[in-house]
Amino acid sequence: MEKKSKRKYYIIIILLIIYLAAMVIFIVYPSSVTSSRRVYIMVDNVAKWKFEGKSWEDISSDESNLYNWQKFDLYRRNQYFGNYYLLYNDRWLVYDDDRNPVKKSGSNLLAVRSNQDFKVATYTTTDIPTEQMQYVEQVLTEHNIDPDTELVTKEMITYDIDNDGQEESIITISNLFETTYAPSRIFSFIFTVKDGKITLVSSMVDTLDHKNEHCSAYVHSLVDTDNNGKYEIITGCGYYNSNRNCVEMYENKNDQYQKIKACDMQ
Repeated sequence: MEKKSKRKYYIIIILLIIYLAAMVIFIVYPSSVTSSRRVYIMVDNVAKWKFEGKSWEDISSDESNLYNWQKFDLYRRNQYFGNYYLLYNDRWLVYDDDRNPVKKSGSNLLAVRSNQDFKVATYTTTDIPTEQMQYVEQVLTEHNIDPDTELVTKEMITYDIDNDGQEESIITISNLFETTYAPSRIFSFIFTVKDGKITLVSSMVDTLDHKNEHCSAYVHSLVDTDNNGKYEIITGCGYYNSNRNCVEMYENKNDQYQKIKACDMQ
């Protein structure tokens, strides 16, 4: 009996150790990493975001110390530009280590600063190939839109955004800002396609008389902010005859895209 009791005692101790180890590995450690994560993202001259352990928020005007004269990894059109100091004065100014100005021409700027590893995807945007148009037609049909509707925007990105070794298609379509005819309905969609399955990222459908209230969405950047192998999608949304832009960020959770940072226009 005594040996059996000792054996049960040892088994209980071992099970407790395994349980505690599992708690640390799968719950305590990931929570501590998340709570200590600090990420700061600047998108063009439009968005200034921060993540400080809870959720994504806008950086307020009295927190300029989070970006002014701070070093960021800069990307232009999804290509690495360098690690430079930033200063904001109605637009981003870039400086090297000696505080000499660095010439930065053009738009589509992404700047990231973090205390943990992150990744920014490098990709090219192409026209939608014929074999992928079936998914465009499917999305339009599901939203009661004529699949033969003329598209003003029709772009595709191919990239492995979930790090499973298989590339997904990220498709952007819109008929906003058509100048040759007046469609009865306006729309703008961003969606992904994987193994024939369509997953909406963002969508807008409305009538033509509300066209000035809406914007045409596009993919700005793909960023893996927490280095977990899954890329968040940063989108922009331009308005007709206006320099306004609505920059937002989406994350795939449970095979659905959820908006984790809305633009401050909403």
